[in-house]
Amino acid sequence: MKIGSRLSIPVRSAQTLGVDPADLERIALLRLPELQTASGLFRGGDPERDLPSGDPSSIRASAVVLIGLARADEFSVDHGFSLGSLRTGLLNSIGLAGVSVGELGLALWAEAAVDGGATAEVFAEIQRRLPLDASCLPLEELAWLVSGMSEAGTDSALLEEMARELEERAQRSGLFSDSHRKVGGGLGTVGSQLHALVALSKAGESGAGQPAPEVRARVARSLIELQRPDGGWPGVIDSRKGEAAEVYPIFTVNQLALAPMAFRSVPVDSDEAVKRGIEWALGANALGFDLVHPKEARIDHGISPRRHAGSVIRGVGKAARLIRREPRDLDPEDLILDPHVSAEDLGWLLEAWVGR
Repeated sequence: MKIGSRLSIPVRSAQTLGVDPADLERIALLRLPELQTASGLFRGGDPERDLPSGDPSSIRASAVVLIGLARADEFSVDHGFSLGSLRTGLLNSIGLAGVSVGELGLALWAEAAVDGGATAEVFAEIQRRLPLDASCLPLEELAWLVSGMSEAGTDSALLEEMARELEERAQRSGLFSDSHRKVGGGLGTVGSQLHALVALSKAGESGAGQPAPEVRARVARSLIELQRPDGGWPGVIDSRKGEAAEVYPIFTVNQLALAPMAFRSVPVDSDEAVKRGIEWALGANALGFDLVHPKEARIDHGISPRRHAGSVIRGVGKAARLIRREPRDLDPEDLILDPHVSAEDLGWLLEAWVGR
């Protein structure tokens, strides 16, 4: 067995978590066909817009879905998709303009999970597009690259270099910096932090440089401290200050999939944080809505600010942060449920829960 995400790490029981992983698996597999395009790839971004198959968001979504379906295959879950066709479509798209190094990292992870025969081809494309200075890479892209290389077992020297770059981004705040950028470099999404924590764990499992456990522990504790009273992780954070910058949008995938994945192998007690994060999606959120609907076999994307709030509300929010040094926490009437779950979200649900 290859070291990496194929390892099944025990987590709390379904009854304790309040959600049945089998329900999440079923929802993902029933909804994914709606998001597959004629090309065989999966629609990225807005599910109501039919983006071209070469769109980077489609390639990213397809790679994540392939990762999730490969896990389903590993545990003999009948899903009805042709992994060979999806793999072929993905490999035919990696050379297109606009595909990022991070998306290629996801494609490398997917290839390693499904077949492995084309890892050299994907890795060659990564080398062609990799910037000379890895500090230029956004955190999320660097995390996906480290995860993909850890899964594929390619070029241990480069993997150690990228894992070290990721580890060195952990700041005094306990969070990862997004990049070296002086302006806005401290602002980023909580999802990027969760992906980076997953990547460091994978690098450690692969033996690449053996990232320090205390770094992962510090990041995990800092993320737990950011969790809101209702269990939600804020959408935008200031990694330099170790604070939330904007509470919303809060995405269901962070609560149900990415947080459990990130906290599974950290040397801190994170069970309660994972449980509270799942409870947010089950109705503990500000709207009091259950975002998981097993009977209808669907899941909502998350909770976002109403669009009509516009620049006035955003301006007030920025002023409030400057005065009170804290993010605005919108009233329920300024929030809206976003029902449009993405194929990428569903792929992460499969990777997070199938076989757990």
